[in-house]
Amino acid sequence: AAPQESPPQEPARLPPPPDMPPPPARATGGGALSHLLREAPNEYRCAIDLQLMMDPVRSPAGFLFDRGTLSKALKNSGGLCPKTQRPLTLEDCPRVPELRKQIQVWVRRVQQVRLEQQQQQ
Repeated sequence: AAPQESPPQEPARLPPPPDMPPPPARATGGGALSHLLREAPNEYRCAIDLQLMMDPVRSPAGFLFDRGTLSKALKNSGGLCPKTQRPLTLEDCPRVPELRKQIQVWVRRVQQVRLEQQQQQ
């Protein structure tokens, strides 16, 4: 079993975009993280729960998942891919560091924009 990573720092609050419905939030209580999740581009969302990926991995079938979410889904399904229903392990799904970097840059940029908006008020 792989060691679990500590949860990420909670990002700044952002208003939801008017043109995209909010995804179901992983974060409970509707805090700042859930606001950021509502703004996440589709390509930065996990194929299982549509949440912002913190540690993206790619399955052999080409689906992108958050590693932690995929790990839980595999445990709950007895080792079957949540999209293809074929046998799958975490070892079959390499991390995607380029995408992780893109997501981190996007999060920082959105946080900066929100900070600038707050300073102008």
